[in-house]
Amino acid sequence: MSVARTCIAGLLISLLACDNLYCAQQPVEDSSASESTASLVRQLGSRSFQVRSDAERKLLESGFESLGAINQGINSDDPEVRTRSLRVMQLLERSIFVRYRDKIRDNPWLFPQQLTPGWETFFELVGESPEARALYVQLLQSETAIMLSLNRPGWQARFEQRCGEILSFPQGPFQAKTSLATMTALLFLACHPENTPSGPATTVINSFLNDSQFRRATRDQKTGPVLRSLVGQWILSSASSSSSQRLSLAASFEMSEGLDAARELISQRHKVSFSPTHLEDAISYLGRYGGPVVIEELEQLLDDEMKLRGRYRGGPEVQVRDIALAALLHLTNQSPETYGLNDLRPRTGFLYIGSSVRFESADDRLMAIEKWRTWRARNLGLAIPDSTIADEGVVL
Repeated sequence: MSVARTCIAGLLISLLACDNLYCAQQPVEDSSASESTASLVRQLGSRSFQVRSDAERKLLESGFESLGAINQGINSDDPEVRTRSLRVMQLLERSIFVRYRDKIRDNPWLFPQQLTPGWETFFELVGESPEARALYVQLLQSETAIMLSLNRPGWQARFEQRCGEILSFPQGPFQAKTSLATMTALLFLACHPENTPSGPATTVINSFLNDSQFRRATRDQKTGPVLRSLVGQWILSSASSSSSQRLSLAASFEMSEGLDAARELISQRHKVSFSPTHLEDAISYLGRYGGPVVIEELEQLLDDEMKLRGRYRGGPEVQVRDIALAALLHLTNQSPETYGLNDLRPRTGFLYIGSSVRFESADDRLMAIEKWRTWRARNLGLAIPDSTIADEGVVL
């Protein structure tokens, strides 16, 4: 693989010369042909438009025999030579990708990075599987230009431009719907560690994640796990999305990648601009996906009397500590009814509907919290197997 990654030009020529994926030796170039293609590259900077156009056409006709000279042209001091060399290179990349896409799907590791741009990063994000390889090739087919631009500096600007095109021409009844492959390609590029999407680009990506077509694909038995891996990475890395946006996405996909976002919202609860609804969601989410490691975090909220919801039918208001206690009972597999929470209603992506987390009276709340502390002192931390069932809950 190291030969394939370092001898890009030679391997590309050898692929076309012998059509053998296991041929790793660089072929010997004919010196006269090399001089000829180098001369054609120099002609790309001619003052004559006809000479420039003819040179470009002949380089394309020469195929990958001209690759070495074109690579040098891309680094030329002449802007005209650079521009035309880059265009010829992109056309050649497209042609060889079309020729070898089926074999790339079988094993992308056998090809140079110039033909499998971003594959190693894609692999790191979603893993290695036939479904991952097939989806990767679909990305190359759907967004060939922008995917191949990964081989060159500044590809992030092309990504932003592509998102801008979609943002400027929103989908409508008379406009073509963005394909799933395009959505996935841009999501992958948005998650790329070398990219920091702008606010507008983030808006586009988030709109994809709420698209019904994309949602259905994430539930597909084959492609679903790959797509969900990308979604999870986006939730974790989206710097331009707010904590509440990332938490909402994680909950809607019923994924645990929103834990950091939940913690951020909880830590901001004393700010003037805090949202009671977002705080309620964050505590509930932490209880559903956090596991035993968040028990101490939630316990710190049992003294927080901040109001989240007003009184209802003469009962007390819903406070931060009420939601926290309900989450703790869920984590320790205890019955909420035995603590006075009798009407809890489940909520998709979270634990319960916030308005259902109510005690009959303020005294009932205090007794429930005291009961939790008694249970915790007696049960948590004991050297008993996880499967042991206590009288009022599971010993962790």
